[in-house]
Amino acid sequence: MRSYEPQVIPGLLETEEYTRALIRSALVRAEPEEIERRVQARMARQEILTRSDPPEIWAVLDEPVIRRPVGGPAVMRAQLQHLIDVTAAPNSTITLQIVPLAIGSHAGLLGPFVIMDFPSSEDPSVVYLETATDGLYLEEAAEVERYTLMFDHLRASALSTTESASFIDRVAAEMT
Repeated sequence: MRSYEPQVIPGLLETEEYTRALIRSALVRAEPEEIERRVQARMARQEILTRSDPPEIWAVLDEPVIRRPVGGPAVMRAQLQHLIDVTAAPNSTITLQIVPLAIGSHAGLLGPFVIMDFPSSEDPSVVYLETATDGLYLEEAAEVERYTLMFDHLRASALSTTESASFIDRVAAEMT
């Protein structure tokens, strides 16, 4: 899975408290039970990362994603530490890069997207675009190719994985 996110941490990489704060702010007027149901559903989806064959995830995040104190400084510090931990874990299948604000305009400014690749060559890659009320799957080869090229340009614009981890660590230390 290749993912670009300009606004929030990808769901598979979120801590429970970050998820709760995010859903609480996004679901205006939602009942506490609905918020909790969604939080638990997202946490259950993360179990895919503990399988014997977890998916390869390459996430590229815009700098504001790691600077936005979702849930407050303590929740965000824990979230940033979680990102460092999951990418540095032995045999981690998660690659994370940050696109710094100093880059200026780049290939991902039109919004978030996920490219899902499948083990079988009979199952072609699919692009997923999420909206506030639904999701859109793009399956046409030309569309997938366009998003793949965008992702490649984003990776090239981003800090290296080592630089990204150091950057996240510095931002976490700045959270007060």
